[in-house]
Amino acid sequence: MKKLFTLFVVLGAALNVMADNVYGFAGSGTEADPYKITSAADFTTLAEKITADNTGAGEYFVLTADINFGGTEENPVQFPSVARAAITNLTTIAWGFQGIIDGNGKKISGIYHTNCANNDESKFNALVSSLGEGGVVKNMTFTMNNFVKAYQYVAPFVSLNYGGFVEDCINYADITSVGATASGICSYIVKGKGVVRNCTNYGDIVASTYAAGIIGGSQSGALVGKTDAEYANVIVDRCVNYGDCSSTNGTGAAGIAGNFSGVITNCTNNGNINDPKGKYIAGIVASMAYVADVSGNVNNGDITGSNYVSGIVSYIAKGNNEDVDFSDNINNGLIVGTGENCGPIFGGGLRTAQIITAVNRLIAPSITDDSAPCYNLMGQRVSPSSKGVVIRRGKKYINK
Repeated sequence: MKKLFTLFVVLGAALNVMADNVYGFAGSGTEADPYKITSAADFTTLAEKITADNTGAGEYFVLTADINFGGTEENPVQFPSVARAAITNLTTIAWGFQGIIDGNGKKISGIYHTNCANNDESKFNALVSSLGEGGVVKNMTFTMNNFVKAYQYVAPFVSLNYGGFVEDCINYADITSVGATASGICSYIVKGKGVVRNCTNYGDIVASTYAAGIIGGSQSGALVGKTDAEYANVIVDRCVNYGDCSSTNGTGAAGIAGNFSGVITNCTNNGNINDPKGKYIAGIVASMAYVADVSGNVNNGDITGSNYVSGIVSYIAKGNNEDVDFSDNINNGLIVGTGENCGPIFGGGLRTAQIITAVNRLIAPSITDDSAPCYNLMGQRVSPSSKGVVIRRGKKYINK
């Protein structure tokens, strides 16, 4: 009788665990025993089960196999878009996925996303549309066997990140937005908090405005009413871009970040950023507002644009004249600007003493080549015979 009672207790506990597992996955959702995602059907189930009442907070998920969604040109398969229902627009995000997805080095393929009309379903698309505070997407590869063309705020892994972490992810697919903002890893960091680190993009990125290899941008302090200091929590670190990036509407393309406010450190761009008629074209960051901390970055790509063209940062808005930190950045790329405000490190901007002080810490060799246009470190065209530090387009230089 005692054995029978014990059996009932064990069975009852097992049934309670099964009842708590709303996904029907193997595993218990702990770090030691995560829920197992084994197929495209499982990933779709995850997207269906994550809601405002079940954000997955504190739950662990792991991919145990490569996942092929099976999409083709004849039979498109759209992104599963976990937590897409949380987003009304860029400034109204009610909640986000707060679980931890470990890709376990597995590959995602067969997404053939074709919805690019101007409607709700074609915006904010990614594997995870809304990544909430404490949420993590990591160790995942998005292969070349994917086709992505959407309307707005599109990326392979995360569309909007507010307080989450996107880590050690790799994208090989080309990403296109017919509207604003496309990127190779994460589309936007919102509400003043979010991290993207150790990620790599190989895909070519195209958007009407703001195409970037790693992240499309982040909200400015004025937009969401945050204090400027909180934007130190917006961090992009140790990311690498190999893809070419371009805008079709002539505004904003960069190897690492588009329209950005926050910290970018130790990143490298190897892609060519090409928009001959465009403005805000850069190797690392297209344009910045409020917090502008850009340190330890390297641009190796050739940068071509019209106005505000630079190897590192093309433009900085006034942003309450917050201090700027530029240090230890290197440009090895050719900078070709057909308009004004072009430079090896910095194109130009609206800040006053702070930006001037920061940029004047840079040291570059003087040149006397009369055949090449020359710019000072503020991105202003000067005569080669002018006194002071100038640099020819494409010449290597490093901050000191």
